[in-house]
Amino acid sequence: MSMAEHKSYNGKVKFGKTDKIKFLAAVLAATAVFLINPKLITTEKDKNAPEINRRLLAWGNTALESPRRIDTIVIHTSYNAWGRDPFDVEGIIRQYKYYEVAPHFLIDRKGQIHELSPVENVADHAGRAQMPDGRKNVNDFSIGIELVNKPDTYMTRDQYDSLAGLIKDLGKKYPIEHIVGHDEITTIDKTDPWNFEWEKLNYLLYFESGR
Repeated sequence: MSMAEHKSYNGKVKFGKTDKIKFLAAVLAATAVFLINPKLITTEKDKNAPEINRRLLAWGNTALESPRRIDTIVIHTSYNAWGRDPFDVEGIIRQYKYYEVAPHFLIDRKGQIHELSPVENVADHAGRAQMPDGRKNVNDFSIGIELVNKPDTYMTRDQYDSLAGLIKDLGKKYPIEHIVGHDEITTIDKTDPWNFEWEKLNYLLYFESGR
C-alpha cells in the first residue's frame, strides 16, 4: 500500500508495521553514512560572512545569565601609544589589559577582524556615555568596534570594507537601529573615531553592489 493510501489519524500519517521497519532501516542507513563521512551532512556557511580571528580576552567583558537586547553599534579608534609601531595590534591589546577594557571587535590596518569579546557579553568599551535618546549604560545594549587608527591618520579602504561587512553580518543577527561614533555619546572628552568618513561607510552599506 502506498503512503497516499494510509488513513490519517489526528492530522498525522498512520504507519503500518512494514512501513515502520522500512523507516527504521532508512534512519539507520543514513546514520551509518553520516558516521562514515560527517561532511556529507553540514550546515551551509554564509559565504558573505566576514572572516574573523577569534581571540577572546579574559578581561573587560562580562558574561550574562540571560541574553541581552542589542540595538546599537559604537565605532571607536585606538592605536598603540606605548610602542614604536602605533598600528601594532599586540601593543593595543596590552593597553586594553592595562586599563581593563575591551571592545567586541578590533579591525587592523589590513582589514583583519579580531573578535576580542563574545557579542553576547557586555564589553567595557563605551565608558561613561549617553545615547541621543537619553539611554545610559550604553555597554549593556551595544557592540563596540575599534579600528586601528591615529588622530593624524586615516582608515584604510580594507578597514572600511571589513567594517561594512561586519555591520551587515551583525545586522542579520541583531535588530541594529543605531550606528554611532564614540564622540557622539561620550559624556567625557572623547573624540574618536578620528577622521572617520561616514559617507564612505554609508556607501558601502547601502549603495555599493555586491556587498
